[in-house]
Amino acid sequence: MMWSIAKAAAVAAGAAVLLAACTPKPAVQCDFTPMLQADAAGEQALLPLTPGTMKPVALNTVSVIDAGIRRKVLVQSVQASRTATGNVAVETRLMNCTDHPLQVDGRTNFLTTGGGSAEAPSMWQRVYLPPRSFASYAESSVSGPNAATFLIEVKEGR
Repeated sequence: MMWSIAKAAAVAAGAAVLLAACTPKPAVQCDFTPMLQADAAGEQALLPLTPGTMKPVALNTVSVIDAGIRRKVLVQSVQASRTATGNVAVETRLMNCTDHPLQVDGRTNFLTTGGGSAEAPSMWQRVYLPPRSFASYAESSVSGPNAATFLIEVKEGR
């Protein structure tokens, strides 16, 4: 008995729907909406000298300064602590929300209580992010108790 073209097409369509339903979703899924809608100013922020010339930049957090990865990488956590010598140690865990490996560069600015530079920004460090996975960036200040706050900058590694 011969099948009609219509029956064969229906069977093929049904198989495609079943296969799509069986395809596992990534373990970690990213939603950039809250991040894109969030107001950057937190309790502590870098403010412009002339109001309205730039948005406040939140301190003690991560700033993704490269528009090319703003919808590819999410910040999962940011932590800071004082070492025994009084320096500030910071760490951030980043999530690659894409299906391909990424390279990002991170550096940290350590600031005084008044908002001035406690020391020169750290050197850029390369972080490798496999697809749909986490990796960490860490840095420590060298200026002891002079470092009161920090700002971690992240950009795409080139």
